[in-house]
Amino acid sequence: MEEFKPTDDLLVSDKDIGKKIYEIEEERVYVIKHQVIAKDKDDAHKKYLDQSKIDIKTESTNEVACSYIKDYSKMNKTEIVGEIVEEIEEDGEKNTMVERR
Repeated sequence: MEEFKPTDDLLVSDKDIGKKIYEIEEERVYVIKHQVIAKDKDDAHKKYLDQSKIDIKTESTNEVACSYIKDYSKMNKTEIVGEIVEEIEEDGEKNTMVERR
């Protein structure tokens, strides 16, 4: 059995005598998709690893404090969802646009 360690974020006083501290365990799964402009799959992964940042933030109050957090993640598929193309209008004007694939 894991040893109980109360978090320092909980503020207790004499008015709390007799109360109990409950630890609530919650598990969440997030699906996060990123769209990356890249020349190929390898370039997309490199840019993603170099530039993406995901913050898991918790907020504590005097009576509710996060005492533990662990991130579970796994990489799923990488697929092309669009392509950047140049479209030339009838008047010769060039437009850069994204074509969905």
